[in-house]
Amino acid sequence: MRTRKRDLIWCWLPVLLWMAVIFTFSSQSYPQQDIRPWIKNNIPVDLIRQHFSETRLHYGGSEVSIRKLGDAGFVEFFIRKGAHLAEYALLGFLIVNALRASTAWSLPKVVLFTFALAFFYAVTDEIHQIYTYLRTPKLEDVWLDSVGTAIGIMVYLPVHFLRMSWGHQWRKRKI
Repeated sequence: MRTRKRDLIWCWLPVLLWMAVIFTFSSQSYPQQDIRPWIKNNIPVDLIRQHFSETRLHYGGSEVSIRKLGDAGFVEFFIRKGAHLAEYALLGFLIVNALRASTAWSLPKVVLFTFALAFFYAVTDEIHQIYTYLRTPKLEDVWLDSVGTAIGIMVYLPVHFLRMSWGHQWRKRKI
């Protein structure tokens, strides 16, 4: 039983640590995360302006454009939303991996539970931002986090099938 408990801890520890990282980022105020000065100094904003000056989209009830956000703010918007996708892709990957290692559930059940757990965490993360200085919770961010989770699950699936295939070939060679 002791080994099983230790295995469970090692399966779920990366998930819990990554959730703590996400929580830490969400606990920072917008000024603490502002990367616009870095963008202004390191990215050729003239090039951005040249190619995207007419680009406009709406996100969370606000216009996202160079005219509204400035060059650096426009770039920062896409970096921030890319970070949402990436952090929840990793969370989805870690959860599905932990569930596969710690349960005997079918793959469809694991995928659904992974999606549900990550979705719930995304919702609580946005609620948490209500109480964080100069942060704004957005339903669109939950949607983006869900897409990130789906990407993490889709990345996991070929890894899972390759592991199964290699394990099967390894067992055949040992016999």
